[in-house]
Amino acid sequence: MADPDAGIVPVLRLDRFVCEIAFRTSGRVSRRWGQTLRGGFGLALRRLSCSRRRETCGGCALFTVCPYSYLFETPVPPASEVMRLYPHAPHPLIIESPDHAPGVPEPGTKIRFSFILIGKALEYLPYVALAFQDLGAAGLGSDKVRYDLLGIFGENGQERWMPGGKAAAADGTALGLSPGQSRHCRFSLRLVTPLRIQTAGRINRAPDLPDIAEALARRIFLLRYFYGDGYTEILAPAYRPAAAGAVPLERKTAWNEHRRHSTRQQRDIPVGGVTGWLRWEGDFGVLEPLFRLGEYVHVGKNALFGLGRILASDDSL
Repeated sequence: MADPDAGIVPVLRLDRFVCEIAFRTSGRVSRRWGQTLRGGFGLALRRLSCSRRRETCGGCALFTVCPYSYLFETPVPPASEVMRLYPHAPHPLIIESPDHAPGVPEPGTKIRFSFILIGKALEYLPYVALAFQDLGAAGLGSDKVRYDLLGIFGENGQERWMPGGKAAAADGTALGLSPGQSRHCRFSLRLVTPLRIQTAGRINRAPDLPDIAEALARRIFLLRYFYGDGYTEILAPAYRPAAAGAVPLERKTAWNEHRRHSTRQQRDIPVGGVTGWLRWEGDFGVLEPLFRLGEYVHVGKNALFGLGRILASDDSL
């Protein structure tokens, strides 16, 4: 655990990467690209990483160092001070589906999608690149639509991996966790993909700013604890006054109900959530660092396959 008196600047190191692919065959992929990418990528990464060919990761001697188990079955360390009753920690990987993707791509169609790696997961970028390449050879969706991975790029367009080349472990960008300087204005939050959070133990179908800020602060705290400096001071109290003090102005949201089939659990799982946008007037300056991190790490359940994506904006600019 980090010493709270050591003058540590609270940060979380992460990075977003952009995959560009070109389809080689045609066929139906999915209406839910995030879920399809997550499922296919998980299988490809498991085949690439697992040397034991076990059916489950439990009991494997390589569990704590295997790329697949680290990204998909992330263990809670035995000495952990948080989540000790849970089998897995929040995943340090988020896959973001393409903004505009055809359900039935034609040969030659090019699309881009993103993924985020957090903390130590940045070291596994070479495995992630090869797994996405292998997924293209195996094919996406029930029709096994094949693609070529043309390259992986950083957010500013720099090459991070090209076919035939090497992908080095990434350093990532350190984003601050401390509240920002006070700045009052009108601001908006767009819920790009379904946001599914719980408030007082119940699914919240109409979350307001304090609900969203609380859930986001907890998620970032856990990600920092497991993949950052192990700091155990919770973040939410620093943001609560600004979130509670914001005045609601407009709201246009809707509940999107859908389910996904879990091959591992052999059942359908509800993954519905809220989409739309909300607008307030208040101290956006204090809240902005929380939102900017949230734009990377997402908020709520099923962030691994892209749900809970948010975009914040200062409406005075």
